[in-house]
Amino acid sequence: MGSMTCQKVRATTAQARQGCYWKTCWAPRQAHRIYPDAAGWELKWHSERTHLVTLFHKEADGPEAIMRYMVRRYGIRDAKGRRSFRHTIRGKSDLFRVVNDAGQVIVRPVKGNGPVPYWAPEELVAAAAKLRRLLLVQGERKGQSVRFLHADAYETFHLADFVYELVKGTIALDFDCREMTPGSDGLRNHGTKFRIPPLTVCRLYLKKERLYLCQVCNSQLKTGAFHAMLIQLGVTRAGPQEARLRRSFVYSAVFTPRRSS
Repeated sequence: MGSMTCQKVRATTAQARQGCYWKTCWAPRQAHRIYPDAAGWELKWHSERTHLVTLFHKEADGPEAIMRYMVRRYGIRDAKGRRSFRHTIRGKSDLFRVVNDAGQVIVRPVKGNGPVPYWAPEELVAAAAKLRRLLLVQGERKGQSVRFLHADAYETFHLADFVYELVKGTIALDFDCREMTPGSDGLRNHGTKFRIPPLTVCRLYLKKERLYLCQVCNSQLKTGAFHAMLIQLGVTRAGPQEARLRRSFVYSAVFTPRRSS
């Protein structure tokens, strides 16, 4: 489909660095914003080795300082004496279960009672707004070179299906929060993440389409065929170069849309 060389960007994993680099080419906004990356499309990357793709980050509603309670109640002390609450729930874990109460997603303890984190329907709608149209790109990395294989274009995100898959365990709910210092009220919160296996993203959308590039684009332009695919979808970086980029690629990209299985 096309390839490019990744420059160094700040990210915590190799997968994140690859995704962050090409997103910065077409989506100048900072990561984790509430808006889609480019021209109404949210852009995400994965490879064959990717287990979970992060859909979005959204902190829980609930009683005041609910995360402080979770860290204090369920956190484990690290080598520096700080309590750390890092826990993944896929429908149910040894500590919690995810339930749907009239559209409200609640994380309840398996045993006992107490304050619980939850997400109201309107909060999930707001958090998932940028996912209405999603471009999920698969590629493979060799050294600093990334080869793009294909892209799945998803439209019409369905919230009821999202909640169903969350309760079922298809979507993982990741907590990652710890104390700043031992016993302090201050927290270092990396955000509560909603993550899903790439092959099951199709369960969340009403319209799915796989895009293939049948003709290689102008190799002199650094992003090659993948840039052409974005142009085909109307995803372009805003600025004075947009018209020139569109003219450069519109004649060289030939796509065969296919329905994903």
